[in-house]
Amino acid sequence: DGRVYISDLAATAPPGLQTRGIGYYCSDIEQDVPPGGPYDVVHARMVFSHIADPLRALRNAVSALAPGGVIYVADLDRITSLTLVDVPPFDAARRAVVDDIVATSNYDPQFGRRIPALLRSCDLTEIDVHGTVEFHFGGVSRLQLARHVAAYDRIPECRRAFRVDAVEAAVD
Repeated sequence: DGRVYISDLAATAPPGLQTRGIGYYCSDIEQDVPPGGPYDVVHARMVFSHIADPLRALRNAVSALAPGGVIYVADLDRITSLTLVDVPPFDAARRAVVDDIVATSNYDPQFGRRIPALLRSCDLTEIDVHGTVEFHFGGVSRLQLARHVAAYDRIPECRRAFRVDAVEAAVD
């Protein structure tokens, strides 16, 4: 028997959570231990790389764990985001998105490689780390471009930097 809760800064829960039996807390992981704990599992995906003090936030998340609990942290490290085919407009647009986000937020594009050390600094002893390298074939298909545009369009900071017209030439 388990319970699932989502914690976010938004004052209201996303639609449909209650009908699926998912609870919701409005809280700031950087400032407070997540309410409602202790939890057997804390899952944080794409969270800590966007926070000004990720160590403090991670310590708060670890504090919410029950004895023997597990924390799962998944985040990006842009050093492993490569383009296999040299397509300057595509590459320039992708770099512009990341540069704009870094300049206008707390986003750390190299956060992924810091995760193991941060976990150790929280006095966690059983740390298992896995990495994935993501390759982009810039210029290969409109489907891939559409996927990237859709992903970037969901992030307000990206709407300014990602210019579809700058990369459409790369997919012909």
